[in-house]
Amino acid sequence: MTSESRYVSNHPLAYIPREQLTLRQALEKDLYDHGFFENECSEIFALFHESLRSADPYMHDRILTSRVSDYPPLLPRLLFMNCAPSILKWIDANKPQHWLRGVFAELTGENKEKSSNA
Repeated sequence: MTSESRYVSNHPLAYIPREQLTLRQALEKDLYDHGFFENECSEIFALFHESLRSADPYMHDRILTSRVSDYPPLLPRLLFMNCAPSILKWIDANKPQHWLRGVFAELTGENKEKSSNA
């Protein structure tokens, strides 16, 4: 792969080193890089952040201010994976035909549940 063909994010945070981003910024940038618009990323993050209130109160508070560099490299990836139910909730409420729905349904196991119930 040549440097000319390498993907470069257009997200406003693209030129800030990842380790300097907060967990929220990193998650919103990951959402953007997976095909969502900036405003959609913010809306999805708000759903995910609210879901953390009861599921993980510690992370609910820390995700807004903690830097990516404060945690092991795997944590931002795990947060992104755990965001999948919030992504599906947002897609179902706002864009039910969104092309990424199948990707996140697979990640949450939703497709397996439907096939085993059939």
